Order: sequence, then structure tokens, then C-alpha cells
Amino acid sequence: MKHATPTIGWLLALLLGLVRCDGAFAAVGLSFAVAEIQGEGWRIEGAQISSVSAARGDLDLSIAVAQVELPDARGTVERLELDCVATWSDSDGWRCDKGQWRTESSPWGPQTFAWSGYWRPDGSLRIDLDGVRVADGVVSVSLSNASDGWSMTASAHRLAIADLANLMAVEMLPADWGLLGRLNGHVELSGRTGPARLRTEWVVDQLGFASQDGTQAAEEVVLRVDANAALTAEGWRFDSVLRWPVGGVYSEPFFVDATATPLTLSLDGVWLPDKALLNIDSGLLSLAGAFDISGTGSFDTVNGTVQALTLAAHAGDAGQLYDLILQPALIGTAADDMALSGAIGVVLHVDESGPQQAGLTLNGLTLSDRKARFSLSRTDGSVAWQREDQGNLSSITTQGASLLGIQSGPFTAEAVFAADRIVLSQPIVIPILGGQ
Repeated sequence: MKHATPTIGWLLALLLGLVRCDGAFAAVGLSFAVAEIQGEGWRIEGAQISSVSAARGDLDLSIAVAQVELPDARGTVERLELDCVATWSDSDGWRCDKGQWRTESSPWGPQTFAWSGYWRPDGSLRIDLDGVRVADGVVSVSLSNASDGWSMTASAHRLAIADLANLMAVEMLPADWGLLGRLNGHVELSGRTGPARLRTEWVVDQLGFASQDGTQAAEEVVLRVDANAALTAEGWRFDSVLRWPVGGVYSEPFFVDATATPLTLSLDGVWLPDKALLNIDSGLLSLAGAFDISGTGSFDTVNGTVQALTLAAHAGDAGQLYDLILQPALIGTAADDMALSGAIGVVLHVDESGPQQAGLTLNGLTLSDRKARFSLSRTDGSVAWQREDQGNLSSITTQGASLLGIQSGPFTAEAVFAADRIVLSQPIVIPILGGQ
């Protein structure tokens, strides 16, 4: 028969209900055959469910499916077979502890693994799949459904990242980069009708790659991601943390060794699917010892545009910031070999029209060219810019500067930075060579 509504689970529940024996035992054999079952994006062909009562309270259950077309063009499963001796009890209903699952072919290759579960007359059920081979690793999955909702948990152990990317038809990196690494983790998803809660933990171990031209590379990188999300009246509220504690990454001209400077990225906010908006209530990127960047923002995920963004960056050690981030980008310029100290702060606000305000704060900044061409003694102050024509007064004071061996005395510069103009509030007077 062919129908679009019944499911294998519905037929299985009917069969188990028919063969249940209360207080008496009789040998019973039943079977159902379904030519086709289909729904939106998926289809099952040649399904057959059969059972034979093997002993008092036991049921030898077998399910065979010729072909399953997975949704979203994920491929097909051929010759699926499930076997189990199910046992009846008044507390657990029908229970299977040592089932076998076999598939001749699937997007994950041939499979043979153990499964267990139960089905109760009130409609609650649970299925546990253990030892599913995926991407040269192992996955375990648990599915449950009850009157108060459903849940799914999945655990992955040592999945090869390159194989997983191929399986998901995702091109993470060019094929000739030799992507290495393993994925371990756990995910929990639950709800009443649709998904309502998510918790996940993932670790990428020994990540590595190298481009053929030598401009991009990574070695022995370890990444950990922890995330939680819950569906509220507002939308999907989430919090997440990415940690990079070990390993090095080179992207010409930058090199970051997380073993020396671990990186942490945390994001809290809400995703509004109806409005296609991502609101970041709190974000923090920290590269230990180099800089911290905190921020908030709102993003249109359909058009890929920024509606509002505020960033505040702080570097307590300007020398480490220069060595790690600035110096590689300045190679070939007059500023590619300097020694810095002091603290630097930057603030930036962006709206739908672009940058709206920006600020720079210097606290005890000193710099010197190692080739003795120029230097800057202790410098303090702040600079503020805004898009409107009217701006606030900015002031920078330095204890002196030198150029090609000529040293100045202390001086102060005051100006207004607004729109595309710089207006000095008064002349800058620089003491030099006994004059000014």
C-alpha cells in the first residue's frame, strides 16, 4: 500500500499493542508490509515489520526497509534491518536491551551497531544508538519522546574533520591543504513541538593544515566551544564561549602561538529569526597579554549589514600588541622595527551609515625606532572623532620626540576631529634646538 501519512513508528506501536498479552501466553506472529511512505523531502520504500512471540512476555521483532531517501538531499540508506527481542513489563512497556542495526549502504557507509530502547502504551518512547561509524570516528545518539516533550542527545568521538567536511559537502579549506584534526563533543536538543533548548560542547584536537604557497598554516591547534540556547518569547537567547589554548596559526604576515597567548571569545545575545536579526548583548575577545576587545551590536543576517556596533579595545602592554599584531602588518615600512611600552585604548561606534564615532586613548606610551631614526617619549591623552561637523576637543601631551637625532622638548597638541576636517584649537609649539 502507498500512503503519505503513516510512519514506521505508528505501525510499530500498532503491532506491539496487538501482540501484548495480559496474563496469558499464546504464540503469535504478525507482519505488516508498506510499499511506500513519504513526507516533505523524505521517502521510505519497501518497509516490512514482523514479530513472533518467542516466550511469555517476549517478542522477536524485525524491521526491514529496502530504501530510505533522507531529507535535504542527504543521500539514501539501502537495506536497513533492525532486530530485537523485546520484553514486556507493566512498568516499562515493551523494552529492547540488545538490538542490532544493520545497513548495507548509507551516506556514512555500511553500518552495524547496537541499539536499545522502549515503547510504552502512553506513547512515550526512547531509542539509543551506540557505535555508529561516521567520518572515521564513532557517534552515539539517544532519542526520546514523552508527554512533556522530546529530546535528542548525540556524542561524537574522534571524528576526522576532513572526512566530516566531505560527508556534509562543506568545503572548509582547499583539498590540497591537507586538513588534519579530530572532533569530539556532545549536543543536547529538546522541546515540546519544535526545538526549544540547546546545549553543546565540542573540542577540535590536533587541527592542522598548510597551503601550497606557504602563506597559511596551522599546527597542533586545540579549540573548545561551549554554547547554550533557549527559545523565549523574544527569540533564541544564547551564550557561547570559544577557547583556543594550544597551537599555532600562521596567516601571512601574522603568527599567533596560543600556547604563549591563549585566545578566548565569548558572545551572549539573542537571535530573532522572524526579523533575521542577531543582537549581541555582550561580546569579549581576549588575546592574553596582548589586547581585549569588548562590544555589543545588531546585525541584519539577510543582507549582511551592521545596524549598530560598538567596540572597545584595550592593550595594557603596547609592546606585545605591536610585536604580535602591528609589526607584521608594517613590514617594509619605516615603522617595522620599533620598541613600544605603555597602554592604548580604542573605541568605535558604527551605525547603518558607517562609522559614527571613534576614540583613541594613550597612557604612558613610549616608542623608539631600533635603528635610531625616531622616538617618542612618554605620551598621554586622548583623541575623539565623530561624523558630525561639531566635535569635542582632543588633547595629546608628550615629553618629547626625536627625528634623526634631533630631540624636542615637551609639547601639547589640541585639536577638534570632526567629519573630514582637523581644526587646531591653537598652534602647536615644539621646543627644539634651543628655540621653538
